[in-house]
Amino acid sequence: MNNFKVNTFKNNFSKVVATSVAIAAMIPFLSQAQQFEDIHKQLDIMSDIVKTSVAKKVTPHGPWLSNVEHTYLAGQGAVFTMTSRGSMRSISPNMPVMPRTPVVPVAPKGMEGLFDEEFQAELEAAMAEAEVAMELAYQEADMQRELREQERELAYKQRDLARAERDLSYEKRHAEKEELAEYDKKIEKLKLMQKEIKKESEKLRTKNAQMAKKAKQTKAELEAKQKQYFADMETDTTRVLCDYGVSLKAIPDDEYVTFIFVGGGEKMNSRATDKVLVFHKSDVKSCALEKIDSAQLLTKANGYYF
Repeated sequence: MNNFKVNTFKNNFSKVVATSVAIAAMIPFLSQAQQFEDIHKQLDIMSDIVKTSVAKKVTPHGPWLSNVEHTYLAGQGAVFTMTSRGSMRSISPNMPVMPRTPVVPVAPKGMEGLFDEEFQAELEAAMAEAEVAMELAYQEADMQRELREQERELAYKQRDLARAERDLSYEKRHAEKEELAEYDKKIEKLKLMQKEIKKESEKLRTKNAQMAKKAKQTKAELEAKQKQYFADMETDTTRVLCDYGVSLKAIPDDEYVTFIFVGGGEKMNSRATDKVLVFHKSDVKSCALEKIDSAQLLTKANGYYF
């Protein structure tokens, strides 16, 4: 009887120990899962804040922030990818003047306005109108290509008329005397046609030259606007990170917060690049605690093109 009690106790004790070991083994995984869930929520909130704060700064004829995606790399930190629409990664020299982008509605003041659904709907509607405006601009580029095609066709006609005139002049030299007047009429008619075609060609050439000059100026303006846009985005994003970076509590202080600005880099061997800013989480925390300001935080970031 005593042996039975002892064996029962041992079996029960072994089950308790096994269960305790299993639970102890699961604790790190449960803890990590909860940490990832917290990080995900915090990155969602930060993405919304960044997008709303930066997206409302839309300039006429310039790019605008259209999307912010995020992910988390364990042991490395958070990564935000900022995608802009209307970003001229490769601007054609024949790009026409862009129509004016509609004014984006201003978000309500305060944190409650950051997630206002009505504001987001108005923002999306404004961006849709801007896409239509850009489509019209590309239609103007098609018109310019059509003008060049017309100019080439007139050049072909001019060449054909010149050849016809040479042929008639050759025939005239071997024609009978009574036929000379008729040849003169035909040659004169060809000359008048050539004169009209030459006049039309000059008009088209002048118009194309004017459009090309305007497109070149527009290209320079767009490139300048894009450069300023991404510079402002870096500044605004850093300021938001300073103001709200304290909310990224679940990210360890020894990790990083990285922002990738798609299309924001310089061209390298004719290849468009992205601008990458890597902030140390401890620096973000210092800025949030007002130990440094946003300008200092930006200088501490590791920035590069890729």
